[in-house]
Amino acid sequence: MSKTIYKPHEFVTLIGKSVLILQRWDSQGRLVAQRSGSNRRYYTKQQYLEYKGVHALVNSSIVAHCRA
Repeated sequence: MSKTIYKPHEFVTLIGKSVLILQRWDSQGRLVAQRSGSNRRYYTKQQYLEYKGVHALVNSSIVAHCRA
């Protein structure tokens, strides 16, 4: 599975906030940015899904049984 990453300006476009709010949330620990090797902030697709309230199923199986 490829890991989708977003730069701060891309992430704010997705969530409808400003970069300054992201920086504040990062310092407050509300939405902590990942850091690159050069200490640049970035966000992952998983963080976007969690922000939106979607929790992805990872390596899980769904089994349904039905009786007629």
